[in-house]
Amino acid sequence: MSNDAAPAHDFAPLIVPVLTETEHERTAMTAARSRGYAAGFAEGRRAAAREQEQWADRAVAARAAESAEAAETVAVLARALRAAAVELREATVPVLADAESALVDAAFELATAVVGVALQDRVAAARAAVVRVQSAAPAGVVPVVRLHPDDIAALRAAGAATEELQLVADSALTPGDAVGELPNGWLDARIHAALDRAKEALS
Repeated sequence: MSNDAAPAHDFAPLIVPVLTETEHERTAMTAARSRGYAAGFAEGRRAAAREQEQWADRAVAARAAESAEAAETVAVLARALRAAAVELREATVPVLADAESALVDAAFELATAVVGVALQDRVAAARAAVVRVQSAAPAGVVPVVRLHPDDIAALRAAGAATEELQLVADSALTPGDAVGELPNGWLDARIHAALDRAKEALS
């Protein structure tokens, strides 16, 4: 075993080079960062615009759906109202017709009663019957007037049966009625017949 000493080693310190940026490199880095910021900002704006456009499209579609639903609701209500109006009219018209018919009947019952009271004055009723025939006859024509026998007797008793009047007794007539004989036809001056004709015209 040798006692010679091991050779000595000399260690030098490690030197790490420091990299320094040149002005050109700093400018390039700054420009790159600016471009990155600008690109990111632009992309963010585009994304926001796309999102806003999608939101607007969804809103328009929702409003269109709501409008369509509202229009359908209005159409359904309109159809229901028309159907109700038809049903009401169909239900009301017969009732109104019945009411109108009842009013006409009542009016003519009242008129008949009034006429009946008026006919109680035999002379006045007979005179009125003669006047009805004369007023309906053509001008210049003196008709033959057919009256109930009691009416002729009442006129003669009252001195109202002048010679110009051609009175003919007709027991088929009701007191107060008269029928005129004309050269070319007849004049129906019966009160109840006139009432019946008027009632039929109004019914």
